[in-house]
Amino acid sequence: MKIPRLALQLACAAMSCASIGGAFYALSFPELREQYWAAVPILFLSGVAWLACAAAPSFRLTRIQYLFLFALLLLGCVIGLVSEFKFCGGEAFCHSYRGYPGRWLRVTWDMETPRVYWNIDTLSALANIVFWCGAGVILICFRNAARLLSHQVSDRAAL
Repeated sequence: MKIPRLALQLACAAMSCASIGGAFYALSFPELREQYWAAVPILFLSGVAWLACAAAPSFRLTRIQYLFLFALLLLGCVIGLVSEFKFCGGEAFCHSYRGYPGRWLRVTWDMETPRVYWNIDTLSALANIVFWCGAGVILICFRNAARLLSHQVSDRAAL
């Protein structure tokens, strides 16, 4: 199944808007700056990288690169679960928020009964998808840029 090039370009442009918008949104919470100190620059850079993938023919993503993005997305979301914010309070409940950069998985347990409640924050999960795909597209764009520069240097040396 071949996906039309225009659809891929529109998807890359949408991811660019989501990345840059996500960076501005994260900056609007001054009390959470320590949580997002690494996420904001990656979101800005990935917004530019997604735009390059949408506009420049030499930066278009291949099928293998899309598979790399998907693998990095899964790996990043799983490894991001190590980041945890935990507190107890209220009516004998303890809460554990997990995920990086967005804390998308909440586990709540009742201290009086053996019940555990799992909840997924969909907005934070979408933010994680944008973040980890953005980290992958930055790596891919750096690789593509290095490959283009090496071709230009070798072409000049051949002259």
